[in-house]
Formats: sequence, C-alpha cells, structure tokens
Amino acid sequence: MKIMRLRLTALMLIAGSALTAALPGAVQAQHRDSAAAEEGYRRSIDRLQASHGRTTPELIGPLSALAALLAEQGRHEAAIPYFLWAIGVSRRAYGLFNLGQLGFLDRLALSYEAIGDEAAVEQTLQYAVQTAEQSHGANDPRVSPALLRLGTWYESVGKFVAARTAYTRLAAINPREQGANAMTIEALLGIGRTHRLQFTLMPESLAQEFSTVSQVTQRHTARPFWLLDEEAAEIARQGQRALEDAEGLLDTAAGVTTPLRVRTLLELGDWFTVLRQPRTALQHYTRAVAVHDLGTPARDAPHPLAAPRLVAYRPPPGAARYSALPKAERIARQVRFTLTVTAKGEPRNIALKSTDMTRRQAMRVREALGRALYSPRFENGRPVRTGGVEFTDYWFVPIGAEADDAQR
Repeated sequence: MKIMRLRLTALMLIAGSALTAALPGAVQAQHRDSAAAEEGYRRSIDRLQASHGRTTPELIGPLSALAALLAEQGRHEAAIPYFLWAIGVSRRAYGLFNLGQLGFLDRLALSYEAIGDEAAVEQTLQYAVQTAEQSHGANDPRVSPALLRLGTWYESVGKFVAARTAYTRLAAINPREQGANAMTIEALLGIGRTHRLQFTLMPESLAQEFSTVSQVTQRHTARPFWLLDEEAAEIARQGQRALEDAEGLLDTAAGVTTPLRVRTLLELGDWFTVLRQPRTALQHYTRAVAVHDLGTPARDAPHPLAAPRLVAYRPPPGAARYSALPKAERIARQVRFTLTVTAKGEPRNIALKSTDMTRRQAMRVREALGRALYSPRFENGRPVRTGGVEFTDYWFVPIGAEADDAQR
C-alpha cells in the first residue's frame, strides 16, 4: 500500500498578510538561522498583540510563519496552536469561509497527520472543502484541489470507500461532457486505484460483492488477490472502466502532463498485475516507459520502472492487529528479506536477512511475501530479472505481551 509521505511545502499566507516579508523573523529565516527566526517571530507576535490585541489581522503573518517554522523542524505539537490562532484571526477578519485560509488548513492537516490525529486531519480537510464550496459553489471545478486532497488522505489511511466517494464527486464536477481536464483523469485514477487497493488490502470489506459462500457455514469468505482468470470480471467492472476511461482521455483532456500519462499507464499495469494478467500488465508498463523516455529529460525525473515496485502484498493475519496502539504501548518487530523479482514480477529466492520476530512470525511473513506481486524493473525498454531486492515488514506486539508472544 502506498502510504502518503508528509511534505512540508513553502509558507502560504492569506491576503493582507504580505507584511511577513518585512518581519525580522522572515529575514533571519532566509539566512537559515532558525533559532533567531523563531525568536524574531515571537517578538513580532508579542509586540503586535500588545499594541493591537490578540485578534488583529496583522498577527496572521508572524503566527503562520512561526507555525511553519516549527512544523518544518518536526515540532508539530508546538506548531498546531499557532496555525489555529492564525486561522481563527483570519476567520474573524475575513469571514468563516475565506479562501485565504486554505493554505493554513493544508499545513495544519499535515501537522495533525504527523502526530497521528486522524479525526483532526479529517475535520480540517473537510472544512477546506466546505470553504472552497462556500466561495465558489458546490459544483465549481475550483473546489477540485481541496477535494483531491481529501480523497488522497482518505486513501492514505485505508478509508477506500470514503476516498472513492471524494474521487467520484471530483469526476462529477469535472465532467468529460464539458471538456475533460487533468482533474478528470486524477478522479478516474483514484476510483480505479481505490478499487484495487481495497480488494488487495481489505478483501473482507468487499465480502458482499467479491466473495464465495462457504457451503458449511454459509458465511462469506473473501477471495485472495491472486485471482483466477474467471474471477477477474468481479472486480474489473467499475475500477477497470475508470482506468480505461482515464487512458482514453489522455490525448484530448486539457492540462495532461507526461507524468500524468505515465501514472495512468502504471495504474493500468498495476491493475492487470493484480488480476494475474501479466502479459497485459507488461504491455502497459512498456508503454509507460516509452512515454516517460520520450517526454521526460533524464535529469528531470527518475525512471518510473528503474527498480521493481511492490504492487500487491497482504501481510499475514495478526501482523498489524496492534498497529493502531499508541507507540508507547506497542513494539514493532522487524523482518528483512532479500529476493529476486523475475521479469514477470514474481518474487523468487527469498532469503532472510535479519529479524527480531519469532521464528513463526518470520515464516508467516515469508509466506505472504511469496504471494506478493511486483512490477519488474525495465532496462532498455524491456522487463528484466532483478536480484538483491530488499523487503521489510513489521509485526506489532503490545508491550507486556512479548514473553507470551515469543512462545508462539
């Protein structure tokens, strides 16, 4: 599963707060003196608060700058109150749904994400969508960036149904009938990708749609992601249609970049990899490589298939059972393997490199890895066998249960 990584972007300020550039903290920050910059921002905040009060719009600049600086240093718990203060001042001065706060909301969500507060992330990103809707209208394409951000976050935390709902709405406000654009394709890719990830990672959530029924218990039994050909049609309906629609728009939609073309073809390759149709998957991967090589200077972007990519891996049952516990309440046992990925994306020659798991746990991870699916490395436009590929996984155990667990 592709888990979204935190990226702290440049400071985004709302209208009316351009004075930040003249603050002593901003000048110090340009010289990479973070301690002096922080002190400068704090002095500016104290001075403005003393002379103009706690809610003056002039505070927005130093508050947001200090919050961004703290977040960039990884001090997210310290940054959050300053983001909230800046947002509160902006709402008081410019309205509850002023567009200027969108940058703050995005940065605040990143800090909440960093400390693991999913409820706060969701609330913040939903408010960003509401802000865009109130300013532009619920069906205005200008709502798209906030909606895409919300859907991407839902996907990153495994809330695939909620993510797909956001992507479906994104497609609706960027309809093909009115002229498709890059957002239309992003929406379709999201729909297809969440179908694939939900089936590979959480098959039990699709038991009603994609399952067999035990003749003994009459209970649904989820099928594995390494599907037989005759089973492929069950998950291919909506997801595959969305991906193929995205591919069909590449030559006509506005704003399509080479990276978006490559990602579309990779998504199709990943889809057919999961369906155990390697020949079709390799056709899409080969096209992705060709499009990349034709449209991207080598210095501008890494090759999309310069190394094997893990497309589908389902951890053994129980490995992630306690992963949601606070870090202070559980330990993460690690195992590392080396393997060879064939030109068809199959894992072979799996060898243990190191582990602090129990022998049984490591064996179960190895068995799961043996069923994983990769996209192969490409060299000179062709898929090739790759040795020395490394794989790492974790088994989460509650603190205090290590002794009992070691006996298993």
